[in-house]
Amino acid sequence: TATVSEVKVWDVSKTVKDTFRVLFTVKQDLTKGKDKKSVTSTYTINVMQNDNGDMVVTKNPTVAAEPATARIKLPDTQSDNTVASSTADDVTKFLKTFFALYPKSDRNELKYYVKNGTRPIERNLKFVELLDPVFKKTKNSLTVTLSVKYLDTDNDMSQVSQYTLTLSKQSNNWFITDGI
Repeated sequence: TATVSEVKVWDVSKTVKDTFRVLFTVKQDLTKGKDKKSVTSTYTINVMQNDNGDMVVTKNPTVAAEPATARIKLPDTQSDNTVASSTADDVTKFLKTFFALYPKSDRNELKYYVKNGTRPIERNLKFVELLDPVFKKTKNSLTVTLSVKYLDTDNDMSQVSQYTLTLSKQSNNWFITDGI
């Protein structure tokens, strides 16, 4: 038996009017008797879409090469020790409070955390934790690069969002000035 365990769509490109080429990878878990193995295969198909938005596959899956992984240089992800541990603790506390409130807050509430306010996201997300915050001091502010883990209560899935935030302190209160 074969069970599809994962599908990745790598590229969708228009080839001619109303026809698209789709490059995708399928991972299958194969079971033959007591033997089990996973096989990953990459294919292209052509999909045609009519004026009503209906779609039909016009070319059988054709074996293709899997796209190569891009070679990139990631930015430095370590704190540069320009931020005192007491400041990092203070900012972490502020960010935990903000990200716990952010999914359900309205514009007026967000003005207390984000300079000039921001649009609410209005989602059923439960804050779980901050992941790997990196603190760097700049001229008159602080930059924090971090991930925020939420639980989406609508579908019980974990969601990790990445942020690079600029914060400043005014009257003993932290504010997010950029990045939201």
